Amino acid sequence: MTPSSLKWILAAWLLDCLLVQSTEEVITPKNCTLECILQSHPECEFCRITSQNINATINVSQTMLQVFASSLDCVPKPCNTLLRRSNLNPCEHFVKAPHNVNVKFGNISNKEHETVVVSWQPSEEGIEFLVGFQISVQIPGGEVVGCQLLLFHSNFSLEVGKSQQVYQSDPFPNLELGTEYVVTVIALPVPEQWEYYYTAKFFRTRSCAQINGVEKCRADWSPRNITMYQEGRDAILSFSMAPPQLNIENYFAFCSGDKINKYTNVPGIQGENQTHVSFRLTDLQFRVPYSCEIAADIEDAKRKVYKFMLEDTSAQSVITTNSLLIIICIILFLLSVFFLLILLFYQRKKRKGNKGKLEFPEENPLDSISSDSPILRHIRPQVFILYSSSDGPYHVAVVLQFAVFLQQHAAVQVSLDLWEQLQIAEHGKMNWLCQKIEESDFVLVVCSQGMYKMSNRQMVTQANEEVDVSIVGISMIAEDMYRAKSQGLSMSKYITVTFEYTSEQYIPKMLYLASRYHLMFSLPLLFSHLHQVQMHKPGIQLHVDVMTPEGYIKVPSGCSLYCALHKATQIYNET
Repeated sequence: MTPSSLKWILAAWLLDCLLVQSTEEVITPKNCTLECILQSHPECEFCRITSQNINATINVSQTMLQVFASSLDCVPKPCNTLLRRSNLNPCEHFVKAPHNVNVKFGNISNKEHETVVVSWQPSEEGIEFLVGFQISVQIPGGEVVGCQLLLFHSNFSLEVGKSQQVYQSDPFPNLELGTEYVVTVIALPVPEQWEYYYTAKFFRTRSCAQINGVEKCRADWSPRNITMYQEGRDAILSFSMAPPQLNIENYFAFCSGDKINKYTNVPGIQGENQTHVSFRLTDLQFRVPYSCEIAADIEDAKRKVYKFMLEDTSAQSVITTNSLLIIICIILFLLSVFFLLILLFYQRKKRKGNKGKLEFPEENPLDSISSDSPILRHIRPQVFILYSSSDGPYHVAVVLQFAVFLQQHAAVQVSLDLWEQLQIAEHGKMNWLCQKIEESDFVLVVCSQGMYKMSNRQMVTQANEEVDVSIVGISMIAEDMYRAKSQGLSMSKYITVTFEYTSEQYIPKMLYLASRYHLMFSLPLLFSHLHQVQMHKPGIQLHVDVMTPEGYIKVPSGCSLYCALHKATQIYNET
């Protein structure tokens, strides 16, 4: 035997085991005599006690026979009147109600009545003292239509593991169709405290239409395919007639609306090819809701409700004509606007040149002048970039590439601590910081997560600790901004920027009054801020090719900035 065939045999065996375990056997009662149960014969383990069994019993006391006879009337008896097994008093033990009660509809030969079968599972609580079950079916609040008494023999006792066993009653026949019933399953013996010893379940028997089809049930048939045709103020309603085998010859309609209640007798039409019948309602009002109940003219007929409303067709035609004219006018207007825009576009294209467009060349002629020249310092705005190095080398790389890009293509003079280490060593960090903030035309603060956390933290600086220049600079900037605001001066000198891997939530609260830009999306706005130039004027549009979110990567420094941004975004998003 090959290993593959062995695997298939093992899988088939496991599948059979699972099927056997998942399929619970349903136990149905046997028809036994009362003597057989009392004498604990093996073949009478679970039996139904009927009136015939009781009448045929000879060797049982008359008192015991009366107890079982009354149980057949579905009157729960106290536990001390039932069987006692093994010299134990059942009243001293609590038997809880069955659960998972289900009602199944059986196959019936009599199409005028319903037959049901009840199934349930016993509860684990008190299962070893269970004597049997009592099942009753009755109309809610009405008479009992069926009752069955099911008992185990005297020496039989269920184990806790049998609580998953499913028990089933004998059929309850001759139930009325389309009627609500309640089935009650009682665990015997009934405890002295009558609580939770039974389970009740409501159900409704199938209707005549579900068993026989609508065509064979007069009471369940209702008009179908109802339609309405309007003729001025008249409404003509038509519907399908009942099948001939139902012998329905007449119909009626009760219509109401606008304080009018009208009963109409609708006679059926005889003929082989006649499938629909109709009736007319006259002198109705426009735009008033009407409701008609249509049914067969028989006892307890099922009614069908149809709602409709008449429309004023003359007014509707006028509205339709006016709507069409309005639509035509709108289309003509849109076409006119479209051709006018095309004409303006071509005229503007002809006049296009340097007029209306301010461009900075990619190679700025100001770069040929020395950076120490007073002419250059007068023309180029001085921009001081303040940042925090606590966010790591990738953030510092972005700041460095951004400073290079501004220096080369934004027509500004950038000051950065990485470029001025000699001046910092000569004057000291604090003196150099104060000088740059005071002398610069603009102070650009690169906000990051590390700067935000350090600005919100209460810092206790000791002598041997290194001072974070960015936090000191933020404090100085905030103080200067609040002073300018109190004096009504401009605060455009101070700018906060964030990159793609940061957001505005990392802007320190002390700098909320400063202008803010999210790069590289707001790069054109930052450029216009640095040069105090409006983006749009009548007939003029500020456009610098490399100062756009799409154009900055066209130059080498912009490409390096893009790579640094991409790397930092990738690193900080992972953390």
